[in-house]
Amino acid sequence: MSLSISDALESYPDVQRVLVPTHPGRSFDVYNTYDPPAGTEEVSQHWSLDTLPRDLFDLWRSARECRLHHDRGSEKDGITLLSPPKSREVTERELEFWDDEDGRFLKNDIIIGTMVAEPDFIVFDIRKDDFNVLLASTLDGREDWPVVGRNISDFLLRYRGLPGENYWQRSIV
Repeated sequence: MSLSISDALESYPDVQRVLVPTHPGRSFDVYNTYDPPAGTEEVSQHWSLDTLPRDLFDLWRSARECRLHHDRGSEKDGITLLSPPKSREVTERELEFWDDEDGRFLKNDIIIGTMVAEPDFIVFDIRKDDFNVLLASTLDGREDWPVVGRNISDFLLRYRGLPGENYWQRSIV
């Protein structure tokens, strides 16, 4: 049985100390912060509840927006899981820029997150029931995007334990 999205988010500490592998003895702190849950009305203003995957609805009903492994000051680390309106805005912008013929983003993709330091996105592929969380780089073709989670809860748990490291960016399939 998988962990609920709420439980996965609650498993993140407020602050995590990260060792710098290239500089023994040095470390920095990363912070995990969350907005209160989005209401059903807010989610439905931006996404059709009839077609929105349950995983996404559960994410936004757990926290409207999440900032995970953000370091204060240098802004070199972390991801932001976007609120329903911001997710809609970013998804529409990227779908407009990368048209269907390009093949990177598909019309059913939902961009749910952004990386702080890189122009990459966390994408939910709603065509799949499993292995549907992708790390999308606009520099690469879709076929090169790693699958970084079986579902949102799995992604959150994989990302939680690795602040400051990039192991979570490797494909799990």
